[in-house]
Amino acid sequence: MNKKKYTALFLLRKKDKFCKKFFKIVSADCKSSKVLWIGNDERFTLYKKVKKKYDYIFSYRSSIILTKKDISLANIAAINLHPGPPKYRGIGCLNYALYNKEKKYGFTIHLISKKIDFGKILFVKYFPISKNSNVSSLLYKTHKQCVKYSKFFFKNILSNQKKINFYKNKFKKAKWSKIIRNREDLNSFYRIKNFNLRDVNNKIRATNYKNFRPFIQIGSNKFLFETK
Repeated sequence: MNKKKYTALFLLRKKDKFCKKFFKIVSADCKSSKVLWIGNDERFTLYKKVKKKYDYIFSYRSSIILTKKDISLANIAAINLHPGPPKYRGIGCLNYALYNKEKKYGFTIHLISKKIDFGKILFVKYFPISKNSNVSSLLYKTHKQCVKYSKFFFKNILSNQKKINFYKNKFKKAKWSKIIRNREDLNSFYRIKNFNLRDVNNKIRATNYKNFRPFIQIGSNKFLFETK
């Protein structure tokens, strides 16, 4: 039976229902916990905000990029739940996967290092992408899977920290891609440059979501696609 031996600091996205579920599930197995609800694209230096150390730092959908000093706040490990497979690092992973017509997608749990989406991989889970998937449906499926499998993964390491080495060994063949994409790359990706109808439809499928829409640009003027 889990004796709840470890403390944890959670870095989670504010007003995100999946982050709330994640926190409820994982914090139940912690001796004690603290959560920082972080706004989208919010930035701050963690060690200046948090004055004590925790056994673990768990990050999911957080915009905070941890420094070496931030990572040292975790006595055992700082771990990130990345909503994309190792092939896709940085942001916009799901968009690129849809555009590339991948047959499967997934998520990665890894140790946090100074480099983004680069630390030792602890767990990878894949699931199929259906032909009629779009950004909205695949996003929902991805985070549903993240929360589902987090339940047993984090329960295991919170019952015994040695399980981290077990997962390192189990997924030692999983490797990160050398390519990492940032906000500037993603903004550029939304621009339609190839006017072949098939490619236009593919770009719309891979980018259209709420207020985010593909566009064409003529000079300094942007024209957003109106999609249903």
